Amino acid sequence: MKQSEISCHHYVTSCRQSETMMIQGTIPLARADGVPVEVQRGMHVVTSDAMTIGMVAALVLDAHCQEVTHLLLCRLPETAVYRHIPLDLIIEVDAEAIHLNIQANMLETLPIHQPNTLHN
Repeated sequence: MKQSEISCHHYVTSCRQSETMMIQGTIPLARADGVPVEVQRGMHVVTSDAMTIGMVAALVLDAHCQEVTHLLLCRLPETAVYRHIPLDLIIEVDAEAIHLNIQANMLETLPIHQPNTLHN
């Protein structure tokens, strides 16, 4: 499977015209083997300093190029702030968690999800 190919399983409605939110899909990782991995809503998100910072709320699919561009981070019930996780921050995906190359104290630097704004 090429990096640009995506297996999309389920969709949820998005507030934006140019993107779709998916609850499950296959994403390529920026690592040597380039093997695509399955990601789904509810998977834990773990930082490089081993802190569980939330869970996947959705996968953000760019409607124009049909590629997953970000994961949507959910930190409920602690807060209702959703943040975009660029795919290049993902270093590993296992059966229950997504591991990031970012420390927990850097979480606030990730862009906040805005219904009418696309983050690159």
